[in-house]
Amino acid sequence: MMAKPKQCIVILSGTKEIDRPLYQVLVSSLEDRVYLIQAKNLKLIAEELNLLLEKHIVWVFPSNELVLNNLYKIINNKQINNLENLKIPGSATVNRTYNSQELSNKFILFSLLKEHDFTNLNKAKTLIVKINKYFNKTKYLQTIKWPVIIKPAIKDEEDSFTNFFPSKLIISKTKDEFLKAMEFIEKSYLNRKFMIQEIIEGINVSWCGYICAGESFGYQVTSLVKSPYTSYGGTTTLAKLDECEPQLQKSVDEIAKILNLDGIFEIEFIYTEQGLYFFYEINPRPWLQVSLLLHQEKNIFLEYLSKHNLTIKINKIETKIKKYWGSAFRYLSLNEKNNTQIFLNVLLIILKYDIIYSLHFKIIVQIKYTLKLLEIIIKISLKRNVYLFKK
Repeated sequence: MMAKPKQCIVILSGTKEIDRPLYQVLVSSLEDRVYLIQAKNLKLIAEELNLLLEKHIVWVFPSNELVLNNLYKIINNKQINNLENLKIPGSATVNRTYNSQELSNKFILFSLLKEHDFTNLNKAKTLIVKINKYFNKTKYLQTIKWPVIIKPAIKDEEDSFTNFFPSKLIISKTKDEFLKAMEFIEKSYLNRKFMIQEIIEGINVSWCGYICAGESFGYQVTSLVKSPYTSYGGTTTLAKLDECEPQLQKSVDEIAKILNLDGIFEIEFIYTEQGLYFFYEINPRPWLQVSLLLHQEKNIFLEYLSKHNLTIKINKIETKIKKYWGSAFRYLSLNEKNNTQIFLNVLLIILKYDIIYSLHFKIIVQIKYTLKLLEIIIKISLKRNVYLFKK
C-alpha cells in the first residue's frame, strides 16, 4: 500500500508586505515544509512546483492578484504535472466549482449572486457593461442615479486601470462626467467588462478569515485611512482589527452558504446606518493587511491548514498581538502619484504601525525605507500638498 504524499506550503512572492510575514509565521508554526518562490519567472515557477509535486501535496498561496493570474496562466498552459496534488485555497461551488482566479472576477461573482435576495445584508445597485464597438453609453443615462463609480469587472495582466486611476475607480457625479469617463474607457479598454455601481457612503469594513466545510471564523478589519486621499475608493493604508460583530458574521455566513466557499478570504462591505452593503468584492487569497491576522491568538491560516491535516508545532513561536496595520510608503506614494494632500499627523499614526518597521525586515531595509519616505515627503512638500493636521 502506497503511503500518502507529504504536504507542503508554497508562497508565491510578489508583495513583500504579504509574502514575507506569511512565510515567517508559517515556517515557525508548521512542522510541514514551507517554501517562498519568486513569482516573476513563469517557467521557474512551473519547474519548482513540478519538483515539489513529485512527492508532495502542495498548497499554494499567491501574494497578490497578478501572481494569482500568473499561476493560472501556467496551469491553463498545461505546464503543471500532477495537477490533482496542487491545492489553491479560495473556491466557490455552485453549479460547478469556481477557482480562486474565477472568484476574483467581479463579473462571475456578480452573475452568481445577482438573483439572490439577502436576509442579513444589502447589495449595491450594479450594472455590468461590455465595452465593444456596439456599446451605447447614452442608453444607461435613464437608469443611473448619480453619483456612481466605474471600475473594471476583470483586471488585465498589468492592472493598467490602477496605473491610470490609483483609487482603482472613476467617480462620476453627473451625466457629463459619466460620458467623459466612458469615452476614455471606450478608447482604452475595448472588449472589456466594467461595473457601474451606486456610491454607498459609509465605513469600509472587511471580514477576514477562513471557511472550511461549512465552518467559518474571522476577524473584522476596519479601514481608517484610504489612499490616495479622495472621497471614495483607494487602498487602505491604515487599518484596525477587532473581533467580528455578529451582523458581519451573519452576512458572511449567508454569502458563504450561497456560494459554498472554501479557503482563506477577505470579504468587503460598507457599513451604513441602514446596515451592511456588499459590493461584490471578495479576495480569495492573502491580502495586503494579512500580517494583522497572523498576529492573533487564533491564526486563521493555521486553523485552515490544520483542518487539511497539516501539522502545527506544539511549541510554536508566540507573537505579539497586533490591532493596527499601516503602510507609510503606500500612503505617501499613492497621494504623491494622485497629487493629493498628505497630513503629517496622519503619517505619524501610520508610521507607528508601519509594516516595514516590524521584526520581519532587516535593519538595512528599514534604513533604506526611511530614506525613501523622506524623498517622497520632500517631493510632496515642493508641491505644497503637505498639511500639519487632519481630524
